[in-house]
Amino acid sequence: MMELPVEECYTMSFTAHTGQEMMDEFLDFMVLDCGPEHMGESDDQFCLSDGDEPVDLGIVTVNSDHSFTSPMNNPLEEVDFDEDGIMDFDDPDYVCGNVEDDNHDGYYDDDMDHDGFHDDDMNFDGFHDGDMDHDGFHDGGDMDRDDPNHDDKMGGGMM
Repeated sequence: MMELPVEECYTMSFTAHTGQEMMDEFLDFMVLDCGPEHMGESDDQFCLSDGDEPVDLGIVTVNSDHSFTSPMNNPLEEVDFDEDGIMDFDDPDYVCGNVEDDNHDGYYDDDMDHDGFHDDDMNFDGFHDGDMDHDGFHDGGDMDRDDPNHDDKMGGGMM
């Protein structure tokens, strides 16, 4: 159990200490099914509000192949970030879908080498190098909601 500040969003990533030098090896991100209002969409974050109860993720199995993993219990079923009385999983106005995995292979679509990082993440911090505000999307002035390469939605990266 860990206590996290409310009114913040969280993304979980997993690393392992490996080798004689005990180097951090990135394993994967936790990814969440967004719910029936967002069929086929996934998100890598959940947000906490003042009214939320403790969130139980249950068992989280971490994949050693650097693909996405999901917790036993989806936190989106337990949190209501906009405090409208509808849990985010069932909330039609929940902003979802910052995990770009259209082919459902368990890797970001722009992770051609399947190392668990976006191909344009040269410093391996979990964010696109063009994402200076670390919200999970490239920064840009184009607010076209259909263009995932521009910063127009809430999003997540590593915490």
